[in-house]
Amino acid sequence: MRFGLIELTSERLRFRKLKSDDAESLFDIYSDSEVTKYWSSLPFTSINQVRGLISNTKKWHEESKRAEIGYILGRSYWKED
Repeated sequence: MRFGLIELTSERLRFRKLKSDDAESLFDIYSDSEVTKYWSSLPFTSINQVRGLISNTKKWHEESKRAEIGYILGRSYWKED
């Protein structure tokens, strides 16, 4: 079975392959300095950085025949008491 065909879902969560259409939503997350405070890179300043990330990730998956599961939460999903 090819990885691109696998999608894992639950009531509150969905793991799926990145899509080019995800760029705007991901830019909102990756450009937020609070979200990326402990991230391995500085906040993104251009949506083209996200497009590059998506493109490089897709290329890596196709070439390596491997997958990774990761996450980053936008601030609107943080629960602060």
